[in-house]
Amino acid sequence: MTLSVLTDTHEKAVASSSYYGLNGVRHIIEANKACDSLPVDYNIHLGDLIDGSDKPEISRGLLQFTMENYQNSQRPFYVLEGNHDENDKYDEHKFITSASFRRDDYYNLVTKHDFEQPEIKRLSLGSKVAWIDKGDIRVIFLNTSDIPYILNGGTKKYDFKKSPWYPRATDRRFNIYFRKDN
Repeated sequence: MTLSVLTDTHEKAVASSSYYGLNGVRHIIEANKACDSLPVDYNIHLGDLIDGSDKPEISRGLLQFTMENYQNSQRPFYVLEGNHDENDKYDEHKFITSASFRRDDYYNLVTKHDFEQPEIKRLSLGSKVAWIDKGDIRVIFLNTSDIPYILNGGTKKYDFKKSPWYPRATDRRFNIYFRKDN
């Protein structure tokens, strides 16, 4: 099984020396072109598609553009959710009183397209645990991205993830298991 794996592209609408900015978009376009011209079985993005600090309409546009690019690729893809993919930095830095992304925005823009592909399997409807198979190889995707916020009456509540006593789990991981058929 051959995988193309990309992570933390942190797309942002403007070029910046401290962020990936438009380079993130270019990396995704390049990865998809490479997948289409090479013998790659699956095209994987491990999360943090966006930087999460742009205005919500800009972040949604970046996510939509990215997913259109993946959908136009010839290879099956799977995109995990990263801790910035629900626009958390914008909400934290702007001190707004409600979430700039609705709870289903990311699902509708990204996740549902993962599961529209017959090659991508999942435990159950609503589950984000997914896998792909090829022969005796199974790759399982477990999204361990930290929860960027909880909603309390429409207001985002943070800081529990930044507390020193709270374990951080910001890495998205995939595991390869080999099945042995008897």
